[in-house]
Amino acid sequence: MTGRWQAALALVLAIALHLVAFALRPDVAGASSGGVGGMDTATIAAAHPALTELVATWDTAPDMPAQSEAPVAPPPETTLPEVPQAETLPQLAAPLALAQPVAEAPPTADVSLPPPEAPPKQAKPSAAPLPLAAREPAPKRPSPKQAEQPKVEKPAAKPKAEKSRKTKAAQGQSQKAAGRGGGDTAGTAKPSKAQTANLAKQWGAAIQARIERRLRKSVGVGRVTVQVTVARSGQLLAMKIARSSGQPALDEAAMRAVRAAGRLPAAPKGFAADSHSFNLPLRFTR
Repeated sequence: MTGRWQAALALVLAIALHLVAFALRPDVAGASSGGVGGMDTATIAAAHPALTELVATWDTAPDMPAQSEAPVAPPPETTLPEVPQAETLPQLAAPLALAQPVAEAPPTADVSLPPPEAPPKQAKPSAAPLPLAAREPAPKRPSPKQAEQPKVEKPAAKPKAEKSRKTKAAQGQSQKAAGRGGGDTAGTAKPSKAQTANLAKQWGAAIQARIERRLRKSVGVGRVTVQVTVARSGQLLAMKIARSSGQPALDEAAMRAVRAAGRLPAAPKGFAADSHSFNLPLRFTR
């Protein structure tokens, strides 16, 4: 490529020099005419030797060094990916005309009122007729004859209603007396707080005695307070260490003794609570 450009440039320069030489040539006198039958004459002069040598130099092509053309690398073959043919979409069937939903008729409200409830029959009070003596007689209007002759009024007899009230009060007192000292038929009275505390103390002592029989004496020396919750039937509901002895072996021995005691004594008669919690101090001696 470079050699071709240089040759073209040299050719252009040669043409330009020819044009310059042609422009700088000396003026030639015009031919004299000899009339109608005269002859035209022209004088041709040789060019300057220096100019001729310069033109010859320009006309000769310059010696170009042989250049080995670099091998042109073939263009990389690029394989175009195959374009997947677009699948023809299946022709969709024409949408069916949707049936317009039929509006459901609103449910007819049941306007009929429920039959009126029959008024409850009022029980007629079966009041026993009061005794004649209890009824106070209506004061009789004195006739004019009786008004003229006033009579001494007799003292009215005491009504028997007061007697019946007194008898009922006496019966109630006798029933209360029977309830206090009687048996099962007379009813049960709630124990007082002092009685409940005394019963709980007795129950706790019996439970502690049962557990102490299961203590192992060879474990060590110390004191553990165990809290147990017992049902009224004697069933053990819960247990835990309320106050530790500081020795894990003694604490574990106390818990084993509670488990080994099995079913504990039941609550004494008269204890009303369903369950009770006790803090039982257990002593370990050798």
